[in-house]
Amino acid sequence: MNLTNEISALESQVQMLLAENESFRHTLSVMEFEREQLTRRCSTLQRERDNYMRRAEQIKILLDQTGANLVTGLHKYHAAERELAERDAIRLDELPAPSAPPADERGRYRGLDPIDYGEAKDGALEPQPHA
Repeated sequence: MNLTNEISALESQVQMLLAENESFRHTLSVMEFEREQLTRRCSTLQRERDNYMRRAEQIKILLDQTGANLVTGLHKYHAAERELAERDAIRLDELPAPSAPPADERGRYRGLDPIDYGEAKDGALEPQPHA
C-alpha cells in the first residue's frame, strides 16, 4: 500500500507538472508574440528615426546654403551701395557750385515756381499764373 500511495502521489505530481508545463508553454508563446511585435515596432521606429535624421541633415544643409547665399548677397549689395556712393561723390565733386537764382526788381526769385506771386491791392501776395 505504501508503494501504491507513492505511485499515486508521483502520478499526481506528474499531472501537476504537465499542467504547469502547458501553462509555461502558453506564457512562452504569448511572450514570443509580444517580443515579435516589439521587434517590429522597434525596427519601424529605427527607420523613422533614420528618416528624421536624414531630413534634419538635409534641412541643416539647406539652411547653411541659404545662410551662405544671404551673406554673399549682402556683401554684393553693400559693394554695390559703396560703388554708387563713390559715383555720387565723384559726380558731386564735378558739379559746379550752386548759384542763386535770378531775382526780379523787387528782390524776389523768379523761374523756380510755375506760379508767380503778384501783389494784391492791399499789399498781400496772391498766386498769379506765370507769364
